[in-house]
Amino acid sequence: MQKLLLSFKKGTTYPSQKSIRALLLLAASTCATHWCNAEQQKHTLPVYRDGRYYYSQEEYESTSVWSHFTSIPYKLPVLLMRELPHALGIKKQPLCQWPTVEKPEIPSRSTELLLTWINHSSFLIQIGGQNILIDPVFGECPPLRRTHKPGFALAQLPPIDYVLISHNHADHTDFVTLKALAARDNPLFILPIGNAKLFNTMGIQKSIEKNWWEQEVIMPKQRTNTESNTDKQLLTITCLPARHWSCRKLLDVNTALWSSWMIECNGSTIYCAGDSGYGPHFKEIGKAFPIIDVALMPIHPIKSSDEHIGPKDAITAFLDLGAQIFVPIHWGTFSCESYIPEMPLIRLAQHWQHRHAELENKQCLLFQFGQTKSIIDILSSNNALNNLAQYERLPENAHTL
Repeated sequence: MQKLLLSFKKGTTYPSQKSIRALLLLAASTCATHWCNAEQQKHTLPVYRDGRYYYSQEEYESTSVWSHFTSIPYKLPVLLMRELPHALGIKKQPLCQWPTVEKPEIPSRSTELLLTWINHSSFLIQIGGQNILIDPVFGECPPLRRTHKPGFALAQLPPIDYVLISHNHADHTDFVTLKALAARDNPLFILPIGNAKLFNTMGIQKSIEKNWWEQEVIMPKQRTNTESNTDKQLLTITCLPARHWSCRKLLDVNTALWSSWMIECNGSTIYCAGDSGYGPHFKEIGKAFPIIDVALMPIHPIKSSDEHIGPKDAITAFLDLGAQIFVPIHWGTFSCESYIPEMPLIRLAQHWQHRHAELENKQCLLFQFGQTKSIIDILSSNNALNNLAQYERLPENAHTL
């Protein structure tokens, strides 16, 4: 070290602090991109055949893309029996009684990890001075009926930098919401491959597509005088597998990919499962990301299928990931199979209690609609939540079932 210091003579021109910072960020982004390419070679990618995507070769060989519609004749009578009396005003179906924050307190930006539940699978993630939206849905989703309004109005959102979309189904890709966000904030939309065409029809051009195991490394820009004092930090977003399907029109089944997402920033790692059936990809993701602080896991419908995990399989997938905090999503917002909107959460509480030993050092975090929570405070506590009912009281009608 002494020789190195002595070699710098007087009058030598040294790189500025800004130049050194830029070189370090460039090196970090290059390493992350190369890691991604290596990961793609090690992991399973979606099967692409005849212009359509499939979760695996086995699924391509054993199922038809039209199999997703074969259950409609069985589900339609149940749907009519539940929704027709409601529509005619003969028998109103219950609304979700889960509480909403009266006055949402959402900061403009945050360095530490903050999560805000809007509704359904819609989350605002604030980390490293960046604002990220997941599957934002503020509008309606026919033929599904809303059982709970969003936790707050779209106008109350802080400026959004990035929007992540898991797939193109209407309860995750809401045209009205996305157009409004594009007009207001002009964020970057990060999409699974094949979805940019749909976004172009909405007039949204600022988007990028990713295949599974591809990353987007976003280097912070210099702060302007009008921006918040919160410095933006290096952000890495990875597109990851999910076992689902896509369809926006009758004939475009699986022509666009679906995904889950991993967000890494400022020492925190957040996994967003999107919509997914259970599969080996959860263990793959857990091996590739040894530390996952938070996993946003869907818990509805109650009964698992090849395309959706219910509460029981959601816990299994959570353990496969090796994540620390379980956050239930995809419930309480739209009418589906259950007459009681809180039923997925009730089932989750039951299965969580049954698997007490496996979940001893894990935590389950529940949000009110519109509620913001600091994840750093929760990670630093030692209170493992083994019984959801003891953490936040379930609705009164839950105890009568």
